Amino acid sequence: GGGGGDISEDTGMDWEERQYARLKQHLGVSVLNVLLIVMFGAMAFALLERIPFYEALYMATATVTTVGYGDEVCTSNVCKVFFIGYVVVGVVFVAKAMGDMAAFPIELRRNINEAKVLGQYGDVLTSDDLHELVNTVSDLDTLDDHESGSSRDRTRTSSSGSGSETLGGGGGS
Repeated sequence: GGGGGDISEDTGMDWEERQYARLKQHLGVSVLNVLLIVMFGAMAFALLERIPFYEALYMATATVTTVGYGDEVCTSNVCKVFFIGYVVVGVVFVAKAMGDMAAFPIELRRNINEAKVLGQYGDVLTSDDLHELVNTVSDLDTLDDHESGSSRDRTRTSSSGSGSETLGGGGGS
């Protein structure tokens, strides 16, 4: 894709380099969002509570990381109202950034493997074809798991049923 600030294909980078640059850019945006949320919260806490900026920064960081030591708390009602919205928004941004950090090595490995497959079969397999193939295999695995689960359930039911019949028949003699 070439829209939305993505690394374009005309930069002279090969596919793997573009994907790595895209992943880094995505992660960088998430981390920058967290830093902006923390700085916004620190400024708001400093103004609302009339505390030094370093204390407000500490309060904002402890809030969005859900540490919550309890040593810095809102004293004014206005701050408490702000805090309710800030904690919800801040935690969401931090969770998103943490998810992006955790996904980074997984996505990187997937992109490397995709590049290897396309390097081997690129003359007969396009990137879109590969994605369609991966999705189809994933769907088949999911279907197979559901069918295996159903047959396991039927096996358990029939074996427990036959077991109770045997016990019932043996106990009545």
